[in-house]
Amino acid sequence: MNYTCDIDLFREWARAVTFRRFEAPTVGKYNTAIIFKRAKGHGRITRIDGLDDYIRRFRDHIAEQRLLPIGTQRRNRKRTLVPGGFLLVRHAAWDQRGQYDRWRRFRGRTDPDTG
Repeated sequence: MNYTCDIDLFREWARAVTFRRFEAPTVGKYNTAIIFKRAKGHGRITRIDGLDDYIRRFRDHIAEQRLLPIGTQRRNRKRTLVPGGFLLVRHAAWDQRGQYDRWRRFRGRTDPDTG
């Protein structure tokens, strides 16, 4: 809800506990998603394929980036909740997000012009 409604839930929790009031607006302004990354192989992270292109294309929609940096030891996925980190993205227009999903779904299929 922090990123969906653009509010500080920690502050509102403190206000609710202290004054028994919740004053932040709860109208959703954004659609949000989390993209989790998990490193392949063993040892240290040497690269994150596609990250630079993704950031260039969607920079304005990335609300938070918490990926393990290059050179960091890969985490054991069985011993941690978020092994490689994540990107939190948000967009105000649900239809626009749907366009990106449809593009990804059909990419790689037969060219519709060849039929």
